[in-house]
Amino acid sequence: MVQRGRRAGYHNYSLNELMLLCNVVDKFKPLGRNMWEDAALEYNSRRERGWLQRDFDSLRRKFRNLYGKPKPTGIYSEIPPKLRPIALAHNIQYAIEVKSGAHTSHDGFDRGQDDAHLLRDVDAVLAANDRNGTNDDDAAEEGAADNEDP
Repeated sequence: MVQRGRRAGYHNYSLNELMLLCNVVDKFKPLGRNMWEDAALEYNSRRERGWLQRDFDSLRRKFRNLYGKPKPTGIYSEIPPKLRPIALAHNIQYAIEVKSGAHTSHDGFDRGQDDAHLLRDVDAVLAANDRNGTNDDDAAEEGAADNEDP
């Protein structure tokens, strides 16, 4: 019979372990395997007695799991402690993406403000385009016409 569930002796990450993981990842901002291995060495050297030693793959999976969860809303100081690692993971992932030159996050650092200022900026750009007669569709058609063979 196939056994299901966790293996014996398995432990989840505690809140303190998650905060340490976020601090270490923030320090290294790992982009590849070698940097994750360095982060794992740092994590394991700073872990408390009684915490399991984690390999780089486990730490990377856990960080990606944190980043994959929806970002908690509100000001950081008002976020419940159990959700702070998720908020930190999102901020750290943004810093990693900036470091690597690839930005996939679509959440800004608005400190809990509404998006009215963003909507005003978008409206201003669209209004300026209308005044100048600039239209992205027209520009795309002109670019396609330039690429056609005579």
